[in-house]
Amino acid sequence: MQCSYRLCKYMYKNSSIYKKGWFFYHKISDNTFTYKQGVREVNRLCGIIEEPINYSSLTPVAPERLTNNIEGNFIVNFKNQSSCFDNDPMPAKIKPYNGRLDVEWVNGSSCVIDVNYINIWELDN
Repeated sequence: MQCSYRLCKYMYKNSSIYKKGWFFYHKISDNTFTYKQGVREVNRLCGIIEEPINYSSLTPVAPERLTNNIEGNFIVNFKNQSSCFDNDPMPAKIKPYNGRLDVEWVNGSSCVIDVNYINIWELDN
């Protein structure tokens, strides 16, 4: 499977970065990149700057409520940010499902996961 990523005039493909000319893309990188590195480099070239997430404004759910029986609307993201599941905290609906949690984010993504693998914060209304 070949992965590529395009944004504005730049593209990551085949471990390299390309820039679009009149009709074709021309290789502009001498280095090889993994997919994740390539996406970050294309974003950087397009002026998108990655900033660390500010968790200070979020209120964590009380530890005694953090079980696989928690239910409701919360802000959720994955604990392991070095995995392919990198994500910003996002509102999600959580409900119990076969001893784990069914998490459905507002963007339509969902998963069934144990509470130990996600961060959960209160959703301020």
